[in-house]
Amino acid sequence: MSTRDTFYGWYFAIHFVITLMVDGGFAIPAAYKLPGQQFMEDFHVASNKDFIVLEKPAWFMSFIWIEILFQLPFFVYGAYKLLTKTATPTTYLWMLVYGVNASLTTLACLAEVWARAGLTDALRYNLLAVYAPFFFISGYIVIDVFQRLQGELRKVKTD
Repeated sequence: MSTRDTFYGWYFAIHFVITLMVDGGFAIPAAYKLPGQQFMEDFHVASNKDFIVLEKPAWFMSFIWIEILFQLPFFVYGAYKLLTKTATPTTYLWMLVYGVNASLTTLACLAEVWARAGLTDALRYNLLAVYAPFFFISGYIVIDVFQRLQGELRKVKTD
């Protein structure tokens, strides 16, 4: 297992907690939230003035549901496979799907922050800094895993 796989495994494990306690809470009615979810949302909005989370537009909420229904279970699978060193090409294929999904949905958030009129430079740069790491990490996963899978496919004999 590579150092990158260890990093990805821990990234997925940590992101599971983030999705469960922060992002997932955006879609759950207050009466059903886990202890701490509303606090995390309120803290994030107050600290970062995140208008996307505050306004919850339909496009953003569709991304949150994708995160809950696809990414949350994937984080368990991906973390387990990578940290137990039992990853297979199928694991990497799911990582590619995750990376494409996460990088594109995060790119939409970055574009919304960049294009939003009326933000101070400080607020704009702060929000870009909140979202950018998820874009760059998931984008790197796409490039890395695509190259790995491409290498595996080259090994397959064709007629």
